[in-house]
Amino acid sequence: MKLIPTLHCNLKSRFRPLSAAQKLIQFMNAMFFIRKASAIMSVSPSVTEQIEGMTYAMASPVHRFYQLYRRKYFECINPPIHHNKPFNILFVGRMETDKGIFDLLQIARDLREKGHTDIVINLCGGGSEETGLRMAASAYGIEETFRIHGFCRQDEMLEHINNSHAFIVPTRTTFEEGYNKALVEGLLSGRPVITSIVCAYPHLEELNSGIILVPPDETEGYREAIERLAYDSAFYAEKQNGTQRGMEPFFDPACSWQAVLERIITNIRKHG
Repeated sequence: MKLIPTLHCNLKSRFRPLSAAQKLIQFMNAMFFIRKASAIMSVSPSVTEQIEGMTYAMASPVHRFYQLYRRKYFECINPPIHHNKPFNILFVGRMETDKGIFDLLQIARDLREKGHTDIVINLCGGGSEETGLRMAASAYGIEETFRIHGFCRQDEMLEHINNSHAFIVPTRTTFEEGYNKALVEGLLSGRPVITSIVCAYPHLEELNSGIILVPPDETEGYREAIERLAYDSAFYAEKQNGTQRGMEPFFDPACSWQAVLERIITNIRKHG
């Protein structure tokens, strides 16, 4: 039997030391990749880097694949108009603490205290912390500028994206991202994305032009990035114009999971 693991997430923390148990698990993972895997499929350079590091490049080849998107889905999304108010920031993801939703709550409070009532943070998605987040937003009286939409159907998501000016992906260092769909989908929608190194990587060149990187787990950096995008039209135009650079592989079926897997299988059948 030929084993071809597909990895969608990082295998170890980049921000915290490993426990003894985690080190043992990593050793076992490395032995599996070296001895048992006929090939390995990876969703991002970050995941590939970790595999090559833990196996000292002794594992079978690691093949990058791209999440495949339908171009027609994004063709119906209108370009953002910077001067339209309010300036809408969009979060798309699970309502969980590790995803930074309570950081967004603090950012909304800080923006209101500074008088930026023309900036609205919109949150789409469900999760275990949704009720607690709604209660907190109500307690602080910021529902007008911190809008929780919950789970959204595709037509509802398209409306929120069309109304948005930028995406925000504030995942905390307590969660190991290997690939964040919202980040890529924001760029494909022509929206700049505010995030940290938790989700974006310096060597992921195709994503960097439309991204504003801030320090992880710090609300001040996210707030300052929002303010700059909202009030600096030249900076916004620069980032918005960079969102489409290098994104073609996400529309190319030849780069998809299916196509990469088929090439691996063909190679195994040919060479054993």
